[in-house]
Amino acid sequence: MSKKVVVNVEETPAEFRPSQVELTFNLLLTINGKAVITKSGKEKNLKATLTWKDKEEISTI
Repeated sequence: MSKKVVVNVEETPAEFRPSQVELTFNLLLTINGKAVITKSGKEKNLKATLTWKDKEEISTI
């Protein structure tokens, strides 16, 4: 899933790319050693946050 996000961001023209990409998801580790993305209550199981900052903000970080 995160690879698809990276590919999409990289394919976006540089002037429209977000400064920061954050992916949040719930992960369940099974006793068999598998990892499964799960749903928690009424929440969604995947959240993507894209942030755009001014060039001045980026240069001071």
